[in-house]
Amino acid sequence: MNQAQRTALRRWLIKYRLLWLARLIYMTPGTLIGWFLWHFQPRKQFVIVLSSMRSGSTLLKALLAEAPDIEQIPEADFQIPGNRYYVYSRLSKLSDFPIVVLKHPANYFDFREYPCLPKGEYKLIRLVRNPVDTILSLQKMNEKLDEDKSVEDLIDYWCTTYERLAQVSHPQLTDVVYETLVAHPITVTEHLFRFIGSVQQEGVDRYSRPQTYEWTWKKDDGGEVIRSLKVQQVTKDYSAHADLIAKLKADPRVNKLMAHYNLKWPA
Repeated sequence: MNQAQRTALRRWLIKYRLLWLARLIYMTPGTLIGWFLWHFQPRKQFVIVLSSMRSGSTLLKALLAEAPDIEQIPEADFQIPGNRYYVYSRLSKLSDFPIVVLKHPANYFDFREYPCLPKGEYKLIRLVRNPVDTILSLQKMNEKLDEDKSVEDLIDYWCTTYERLAQVSHPQLTDVVYETLVAHPITVTEHLFRFIGSVQQEGVDRYSRPQTYEWTWKKDDGGEVIRSLKVQQVTKDYSAHADLIAKLKADPRVNKLMAHYNLKWPA
C-alpha cells in the first residue's frame, strides 16, 4: 500500500469514526505489555538523539555504545504515536540492554514537523553541526542517493530543522556541538555517560563496528570516515566553497541560529 492509498484509507476511517476503534485494537496488546514491563521489570533508560542528517549522529551513537550497558542498534524512528505504555513496549523491543540510545535525524520528508516526541520518560541529546559542513556533507550524500536538492533547499532544511529543535524544551536535555565532539571526544562522551546514567565512567574516542548490522546510507552513515573506528578531525579546504559560505553568511535565519547555538564558521 503506497502513501496515497494509506492517506485515503485514513480519511475514510476518520469519516466513519472508526479510526479510534482501529487504534484501540492495534495498541491494546502493546499497551498491556508495556504496563507489565514498566511495573514489574527493571526499567530501561531511553536516550533520544535529535539532529539533522549528516551531523554526526551515527558517530555519537557508536561512541556511546562503547559503554557496557549500551548496545549499538540500527537507526530507529522514535516518533511513535500512542500512550506511554505502548511507546515503552515498542522501544523496549529494540535492545535488551538497560540503556537504549535512539537516533533518527530529521529527513527530507518530515523535517517541517520534526521532532514528534513520544509520550513517556527519556533523555534528549540535541546534536548540532555548523551549516557549511552539514550542507557539503548532504550534497555528497545526495549524489550517492540520487537526491535532487538545490543549495536553497538544503539551507531551508538546515534552518527549519534547527529552528524547530531550538523550540524543544525538556527537563532532561543536553546539547552537543559536533565540532566540539570531534575536537574533544573523551571529554564530551564522559559528560554524556554521566548524563544518561551509564556505568561507564571514562570518555572514549574509539568505537566498534555494529555486531548485528552494517552502516549503510538511509539507515546510518554510509561513508568512509565512520569506518575508521576512531574520531577524526578531517582537514578541509573551503576555498572552492566560497559562494556557499557567502550565501550562508548573508542569510538572516542562518545567522540567528549560529548565534543561538554558539556555532563558529569553519576556517
